[in-house]
Amino acid sequence: MYFIPGMSFAADIFFNTDKDFFIPNEDFMVQVLVDTKDVSVNAFEGIVLYPDDILELKEIRDGNSF
Repeated sequence: MYFIPGMSFAADIFFNTDKDFFIPNEDFMVQVLVDTKDVSVNAFEGIVLYPDDILELKEIRDGNSF
């Protein structure tokens, strides 16, 4: 049995913040940046996992995407 994918793409994902450390109850933003290696993409899908006992997700911004 053989499996040959019709398409295969690779991308690099980076996380960026303005600070290296945070104090309790401080709001902060984490940017998720994607390098698609000059390949056009229509959409991304994924799951963000974080410890909800110490972090609270307040907002997701899509970078003015359609």
